[in-house]
Amino acid sequence: MTQDTLYLLVTCTMEETRFQVLKKCVENINCNFSDHNINNDFLVFDNCSSQKGHDEFLTNNFKNVYKSKKNVGLWSGINWVLKNYKSKMNREYKNICLIESDLIFYRTDQLRNIELFLDSEESSNVGCVRIKEYSVKDNHLFDKSKVNPRMKTYRSRCSHVNYMTKNRVTYEETSFKNIYNTNFHSLICAFNRIDFLKSIFENLAKYEKVFIEGDFYREAYQIKEKCAVLDEGCFYELSADINRNNPGSIYIESSYTDVAKLKELGYVETRLNNRITSQFKVEKLNEQ
Repeated sequence: MTQDTLYLLVTCTMEETRFQVLKKCVENINCNFSDHNINNDFLVFDNCSSQKGHDEFLTNNFKNVYKSKKNVGLWSGINWVLKNYKSKMNREYKNICLIESDLIFYRTDQLRNIELFLDSEESSNVGCVRIKEYSVKDNHLFDKSKVNPRMKTYRSRCSHVNYMTKNRVTYEETSFKNIYNTNFHSLICAFNRIDFLKSIFENLAKYEKVFIEGDFYREAYQIKEKCAVLDEGCFYELSADINRNNPGSIYIESSYTDVAKLKELGYVETRLNNRITSQFKVEKLNEQ
């Protein structure tokens, strides 16, 4: 059980496939997180979902569910939470863990160790810890430039070149079991220091033009140059796994599904053409 981490579940279901994976995601959360964390430390931000039964499903499983009156996308949703979570949760947190609605968790007992690591001197230049499934020893199996689509690890492939420095990733063992300091660039879907993430979003919100995911990496690097990684990780993306195992699958992945298809269904892309806005209203769904 973690003690100082806000878990942010971001949802948006405009069609059936995302509702299906959300149900599996929530079932998994209920099996892998303590009742205390679920009841006290989970906040759900919903991006104007339209699927029948979706709102009731969320309020049946979580106490703190907030719904935007329009789909403002992932970035604006997270920004709203960073600005408002203290008043909604009635406390402050040191860390935040973003949960996209198709994630499947395992080994969540490792998360308390990450909290302790981020409180230590060994993490002084670390902004976040990557917790997606990964192997330091067999890192080549997760290398985006090498991995084979037939391999299980294809669902969790990533670049092994730092976006800013263009250097290959290296690893430094820490005194915390399974945690390595690395020169990976920071990620948004990770275990982040909340002040670190808030500073990044404050800078991104000042952009006069749209920004891309790479701008997030750049802003993060200017604040903290290092990013740690949890060996073996503790989640993977269910929709990526389904699509890998079922060629031609229609399961929607916001990062990889065709942009035109996303717009047709009412989704907002997350990698390109991003802009943070505060011009929207949010309501608490299960307000008595």
